[in-house]
Amino acid sequence: MLRSSSFAEFAELFRSTLSCPNALFLDGTISSLYAPSLNRADAFWPAGPMLAVFGRPADP
Repeated sequence: MLRSSSFAEFAELFRSTLSCPNALFLDGTISSLYAPSLNRADAFWPAGPMLAVFGRPADP
């Protein structure tokens, strides 16, 4: 089920749940999230730029 969320909730998801503290919310109206581990697959809209995180580099 889709629900509205605030900018703060979106930022908290990336920082705390997805361990991605430097993520940016770039638009505010059509962003979607696909995160199978969270059982989340939002409705996707035709959109321009996309950002993805595939993994973290190994520590040196």
